Amino acid sequence: MSKLPSPSLLALCSIVVVRYLTACAATSTCTSGDDETLELEGPRGLLAVGRNYTDLYEKAITDERTYVETVSTSLLGATIPSISGSISAISSLLIIVIILRSTVGMSTTYHRLIFGLSITDLCSSLAMALSTLPMPKDMIYTQFEGQHIGNTLTCTTQGFVFFYALRVTSGYNILLCVYYLCSIRYKMKEQHIRKRIEPWLHGAAILMPLPPAVLLLFTKVSFLFADICLDMLVL
Repeated sequence: MSKLPSPSLLALCSIVVVRYLTACAATSTCTSGDDETLELEGPRGLLAVGRNYTDLYEKAITDERTYVETVSTSLLGATIPSISGSISAISSLLIIVIILRSTVGMSTTYHRLIFGLSITDLCSSLAMALSTLPMPKDMIYTQFEGQHIGNTLTCTTQGFVFFYALRVTSGYNILLCVYYLCSIRYKMKEQHIRKRIEPWLHGAAILMPLPPAVLLLFTKVSFLFADICLDMLVL
């Protein structure tokens, strides 16, 4: 008699399927009809389809989707992430200072995991706190009411740091639970965890989100698709 898959594996597979279907639905909505998806293509892509940047710019300017207004584009939508991100960044910084000034410092696995979690949370929180500031000041999306003084590089950097650091933070939260499982449930000694398990914990938290983040950085895939790739790596 074959063994049934574990509930956790079934749940993870369900999450991947739901995210995939959501991404497909979003893509079909954006590309329905004869309209093409608005995107800035590289020089090779433009040469291949026989278009130039002027054509793309004119098409984007005349497309009504360029001027969609939501809560995210309002001044309130730009202010809320700044406040919450600043509070989160200050809190993470305080945790880092407390760990470094404690009597045991970085000598325990627990402190090292919390330190790694706080560092990555600090990075993602700072990226969130910047809100619309890194956005290009000469962009065509004029409906954003928040101040934007950056360029394409600063905007891309903010997106990469937020995506990668936030998922590393989530990974450290999961691995912190693994540490609790090993130390409390299975009564593993600190020395055994430090030598046999901790290196794998840090490696998994830092390296697993890297391929989707790089894929997101050098291609035009959506956040949903990058998250699906991360789920596949976990599987």
